[in-house]
Amino acid sequence: MKYRNRVRSRISNLKDPKNPSLRRNVLCGAILPSLIARMTAEEMASDELKELRNAMTQEAIREHQMAKTGGTVTDLFQCGKCKKKNCTYNQVQTRSADEPMTTFVLCNECGNRWKVCAQLGGLQAPQAFLALGSGRAP
Repeated sequence: MKYRNRVRSRISNLKDPKNPSLRRNVLCGAILPSLIARMTAEEMASDELKELRNAMTQEAIREHQMAKTGGTVTDLFQCGKCKKKNCTYNQVQTRSADEPMTTFVLCNECGNRWKVCAQLGGLQAPQAFLALGSGRAP
């Protein structure tokens, strides 16, 4: 069944009127029959579809990088990229429980992201986060 589906996929891609370059490349020998047998659907796609997929991938990456998941707005961090102090931070326990929390910071101006681990400005992590207004006692 798997073999039959792969053959149908090849035939469908070769007959696709929106993908004349694949058919042309196979007919003039630029793509060998042994190569077309191993090609993925992405490799056989038309140039138009490849561009569309690439644009959608780039858009998804951009949206993911700019996504905001709540957090606390602060002006105590300065962005290394735009030098503004309009930031949002989240604290996450990324290592073992006896290690300090990791702080992920997002610049609200330019979207730059960075993380702060262990110490911040010479203070131990709990004291630094108290200074950030988390309200936790050291």
